[in-house]
Amino acid sequence: MRIGLLTYHHVVNIGSVLQTYCSYNLLTQLFPQAQVEIIDHVPAVSEAFKARHRKVTKAKGLFAKDVENEFILTERAYDRFLRQRCKHGPRLGVTNDHKAVMEAITQAGYDVVFVGSDTVFQLDGYFGEPIADDYPPNAYYLPGLRGPKKVGLAVSFDPYTDQPKERDKLSEVATLLQAFDHVLYRDSTAEGLLRDAGYPADRMGHIPDPTVMMDITHLVPPGGAGRSADALPKAGVAVADERLLQHVRQALQEAGYDVLDYMHPPNQVTDAVDPATVVGNALNGYRELDLMVTDRFHGSILTLQVSDANVIGIENAGRYSQPNSKLRDLYERLGIGDHLIRCGSEGPDPAVFADLLKKRSWDRAIMMQRMATLRAQGFASVSAALSAL
Repeated sequence: MRIGLLTYHHVVNIGSVLQTYCSYNLLTQLFPQAQVEIIDHVPAVSEAFKARHRKVTKAKGLFAKDVENEFILTERAYDRFLRQRCKHGPRLGVTNDHKAVMEAITQAGYDVVFVGSDTVFQLDGYFGEPIADDYPPNAYYLPGLRGPKKVGLAVSFDPYTDQPKERDKLSEVATLLQAFDHVLYRDSTAEGLLRDAGYPADRMGHIPDPTVMMDITHLVPPGGAGRSADALPKAGVAVADERLLQHVRQALQEAGYDVLDYMHPPNQVTDAVDPATVVGNALNGYRELDLMVTDRFHGSILTLQVSDANVIGIENAGRYSQPNSKLRDLYERLGIGDHLIRCGSEGPDPAVFADLLKKRSWDRAIMMQRMATLRAQGFASVSAALSAL
């Protein structure tokens, strides 16, 4: 059996890299006799987004070398990490021509194509801006593909803000969604939208994100940085809204934390010969935290997976018009919904925030058990899907 995985392997952040790595390993575990490979499609939209972030400083001296910025070094290391650990199919080139991509997938002769995980079914890009692929219908909906079975793997539509253009797009792609043989959704919003699109309930099921389904702790290097007795507790902060970020940072500093920027996780050695060092050092940064305050989905998972840190999630009411984010769904399924704060750029309620800094209802052992329960439920959903193929 030949299996193709169409995912966001081309997106340059630790969450996308690890969801690709875990999705691939999940499929190889489920199909040990199959040939599994990543469909090496890079949308032109994604390439353009990355090109805007690449910077090279030209050398001035006779023997000096041009200096590549952190983004380029990280992109290269992440790509090497995945190519060394996950089999890739032929490079399909950079394109937004989904017909050409479907032709290439057909010629590859896959028996099954898995799409996901992650927000591969976004209807209006990332809050109106397409950064991973063009507006749908795009290649991730497998338009016109005939032959292989089609399966959605931990798919999400996030962010979904219930705007008219999103509802129109859902109607436009409904027939493409209905052509999938089975869809495993990642969050309750995705479940509702699939139902709205007329997708049969008996062909869908829930599965956690692959970074929950698969263990990633083996990627963390042994040991850890020592800490002096008088060192301040470390708080990572990953919040996209600048005004909200400043409110959170100030509150944490006043509470006595050493505040670190985790929109760009520290401890990355992007020029390392072994790209595993880059991933391992990024994860090691999460392990050393005492607290994480974040609006990031995978940032929350990575913190909970590799550390015993307290976690406070932020659902930005200025972006999510309804309380339906993938982050909310994750926290509720892990039993930590009380640690999700919904607020706008003005920042969280000071009393509520201060209270969450002081208490939580779990420790690492409890969280590992909750993840194990979600994992078991996910494998049950996968088993049901595979039996129907």
